[in-house]
Amino acid sequence: RPALDGLRALAVSSVVAYHFGWGALPGGFLGVDVFFVLSGYLITSILLAEHAQHGRIALSGFYLRRVRRLFPALALVVLAVLVVTARNGSPLQLQDRFHDMLAALLYYANWHYIASDQSYFAGLSGASPLRHTWSLAIEEQFYFVWPVLLVVLARLGVLRRRWALLLGVGALTGLSAWAMAHAFDPDAPSRAYYGSDGRAQQLLVGVLLAVGLFGLREREGRRTGWALVSLLGLGALLLSLNRYHDQSSFYYRGGALLGAVVAAGLIAGVE
Repeated sequence: RPALDGLRALAVSSVVAYHFGWGALPGGFLGVDVFFVLSGYLITSILLAEHAQHGRIALSGFYLRRVRRLFPALALVVLAVLVVTARNGSPLQLQDRFHDMLAALLYYANWHYIASDQSYFAGLSGASPLRHTWSLAIEEQFYFVWPVLLVVLARLGVLRRRWALLLGVGALTGLSAWAMAHAFDPDAPSRAYYGSDGRAQQLLVGVLLAVGLFGLREREGRRTGWALVSLLGLGALLLSLNRYHDQSSFYYRGGALLGAVVAAGLIAGVE
């Protein structure tokens, strides 16, 4: 899907620009948020399509595909960090990196960095080269929970009542937004920023989009007006990248949810 690949490229570029300190994109960290919305949307779309086609969701096949897609590259990165640290680092650094590597491989890196007080917003000097795996950990935690829950909902017949699914996921999205706002501490934002409970809102916005749009792309007239939606979404996203700030309380108190909705609108427009 070229349009979604282009959106990924925009998200990655904004994150890289943010870490290089490019002043024009103080909100470049929002690129990660776009990825979360995309993940929730794509994974849910895949699972709903499988259920519609086969009448069931094969969890073993789903997890095997995720492992093949993600784990080889992660293992290679962890191995490279191990070799470089063993050759050039001190014993204390090697011990710290060992915990980082274990957290990355077992997909609890976000909670590990909360517990070890490694802020995402601290300078890069001396930072763990695996600090970025916090976002992969959140995605994998979502992959562990959501497909299983969707299988249970399918067996209960909830997937046949789309309104009920939308209502339930919408309630969870609101609860997650509240969790991020409740956890936010201006002097120590890492708990709110890294926490899976607060980050779930962005993945769930992607879920809502997938449920809401599922089956619509086959209908005649599906794209009527969506070009305008995509342009508005792109404009709002670019404005957010320029205006948001990583220390702004607004981001943690509703801004993250607003940004996720903007990303969802852009995805809907280009799909």
